[in-house]
Amino acid sequence: MLDRKNIATYIISLNHAKILLDKGLITIEEYNNYDTILRQKYGIFEGSIFRKKA
Repeated sequence: MLDRKNIATYIISLNHAKILLDKGLITIEEYNNYDTILRQKYGIFEGSIFRKKA
């Protein structure tokens, strides 16, 4: 079972990366790397419904 705090922190952190991506400050590859790091850190598995894709 996923911890709600971890899910919320993952989503909030990834939203910041999405803003950077939308502004052209990071590439899609950097966004995906950031997503991978955050998923590992907060225990979100790749097929999770909470995962956000660019």
